[in-house]
Amino acid sequence: MSSCSEQRQPQISKKDLQSGEYAHELRAHLDVRVEQLQLLFSSKRILQTLEYANQHLSEEGFLSPVHYQALDQDMQKSRDTYNVQLLLYNACAIKIKQFQAEHPAFAEIFITNLVGMNVCQTNMTTDFYQADEDWWKNSYNNGKGKLLYGEIEYDTSAAEIVVPIYMPIYDSHILIGIAKVLVSVNSIYN
Repeated sequence: MSSCSEQRQPQISKKDLQSGEYAHELRAHLDVRVEQLQLLFSSKRILQTLEYANQHLSEEGFLSPVHYQALDQDMQKSRDTYNVQLLLYNACAIKIKQFQAEHPAFAEIFITNLVGMNVCQTNMTTDFYQADEDWWKNSYNNGKGKLLYGEIEYDTSAAEIVVPIYMPIYDSHILIGIAKVLVSVNSIYN
């Protein structure tokens, strides 16, 4: 008789998770994770950070996507600067990192403002402008917001197989941000 620590997790294929016998279990697991995220994203710290970021945008004036892409490229070249590091250590980032520490199923979380620039994040992302990504455009949904699940994928920064959740963030039913959250497939068993 083997102990629980010696039992191995079953080998499950991507196909089994997406459409096979484990698809229902995965969907139920993701639905629970979305409920947890809804509570997180109703946090005053997160809402205030997004409201400030969006207010700053409206005061400064919205820029063209080309300008945001150039800003993104500059940020990628200077990851150790104050503004880039602030994305990892502002009040919003601290809140999502605390949440991640309490809920290790979430391999990565980052939140963007209404133009797709990262506002806070748990990990350093490969880029900082998301509005040119299909997942962001689809979740933004012309300003209405739409909850979506991505394809199961291997994430190199998390070093594990994940399912992305693309989630709009609302304040009083008004869209104020978009989050991308990577949920570990291994968390289904833990």
